[in-house]
Amino acid sequence: MVLNLDFFANFANLSFFSLLWYIITHGGWIIVVWGGIKISQLVWLKRVRHHFEHQRSFLLLAINIPKLNEQSPKAVEQIFAQVHGALSGADFYEKWWLGKTQERFSFEIVSSGGYIRFFVWTNTAFRDLIEAAFFSQYPDAEIIEVEDYTHHFPHKFPNPEWDMWGTEFILTKHEAYPLRTYPEFEHTMSQELKDPLAGMLESMSKLGPDEHIWLQYVVQPTGDGWKEHAQHIVDEMIGAHREHAPPFITTLLGYPVKLFEFLLSFIFPPGEGGGEHGGGDEAPNKVQYLTPGERAVLEGVQLKMAKIGYFTKMRFVYIAKKEVFNKARGVVPILGAMRQFSTQHMNGLSPSGKVTTAAKYYFVKERIASKQRKLMHAFHLREDEAGEGEGKVLNIEELATLYHFPVATVKAPLISKALTKQAEPPFALPVSERYAGSRISRESTGVKHAPFRTPAQEPAHEQDGVPGDLPVA
Repeated sequence: MVLNLDFFANFANLSFFSLLWYIITHGGWIIVVWGGIKISQLVWLKRVRHHFEHQRSFLLLAINIPKLNEQSPKAVEQIFAQVHGALSGADFYEKWWLGKTQERFSFEIVSSGGYIRFFVWTNTAFRDLIEAAFFSQYPDAEIIEVEDYTHHFPHKFPNPEWDMWGTEFILTKHEAYPLRTYPEFEHTMSQELKDPLAGMLESMSKLGPDEHIWLQYVVQPTGDGWKEHAQHIVDEMIGAHREHAPPFITTLLGYPVKLFEFLLSFIFPPGEGGGEHGGGDEAPNKVQYLTPGERAVLEGVQLKMAKIGYFTKMRFVYIAKKEVFNKARGVVPILGAMRQFSTQHMNGLSPSGKVTTAAKYYFVKERIASKQRKLMHAFHLREDEAGEGEGKVLNIEELATLYHFPVATVKAPLISKALTKQAEPPFALPVSERYAGSRISRESTGVKHAPFRTPAQEPAHEQDGVPGDLPVA
């Protein structure tokens, strides 16, 4: 056998452009055309989506819960279930011509100088949906439209006055595996909830003036497509074999084989103890051989599949004046608190190395500043694809674990709470007067309050031990 290498040796004598021309004229043009079409699609899609995005208006709602909240995270889970009604598809015309995308929401926990508030960022058209979802579970809550707090901080770094550290939390395993959720924080005997956010909120309340912590969960309702891989994991663990429709070319090529097997069946009839009874070819079920840990994983994956999900982006920012910037106070406690939701045998949360505002070895300052600008831009716009790309699926139970209102036993003193108990006016009043005193009137006024009110506006906090110099963003 002789191997002729003259064909490859001739390439060494060609110039770069001659080699490129040879590749294009001998079939490489297909790759060039295909790549051009793909790039054109991405550019066009980005353009129409940008136009669609700027046609909509968004607002930020501050959520103040009653002071003595006895609702568990189960109530917030129901809120996420109701908001999931915003799920909608887009046909070919809406996607490629109008640039329509799936609606997204941002649920945020913010500490400004130790004063903690809960926010929801939403499309103006879905304000009624958000308010209805919260009022259905917290009838005495206050929902107020406020200014976007990110407007009050620099978006360009390096900055002479401010420093910033931020990251994006990503899953350590495939999204089919669940995080540790609030039912696992309940005492098995007393059913008392050891609130997983208690330590985080306590750390956030320790911030001093000119220190700020932002936690952001940008969510998009999604269908059940993500459950296909989760079901594949379950099938592998229990040894199940499911029939999947083969590709068309495989089916077409399989017809001659089936015809040949059919002819052989007349020449060599199958034996009486053959596979026609179906008992010898099937793999045994593995459930009885699973270890306790494997059984827990199997149950966890199936429980996650049982509930609806959201594509989720999780961002964290600590921003402060340079003279008070302290990562030990503003970063380490949050990273530690996020470890509560991680388990070794299922899933967990970890900072993304691609997004984290840190760098080593070369152009350190320039690379850190670039990451800070990108993260601040993504946080401000509540982008759903910046950073590590498309978010991963969390179900409503996982989201309610990460974002919920603290129960009455959580003693963090600087959490914004509803100061008065509201009630709807009598129905017998004239329509104009009835709406003037109801929750609906807040939408008609169009007034945006400051994201963090002053002590004069919230005198009741004086009774809870709040200092007189309450910070204002």
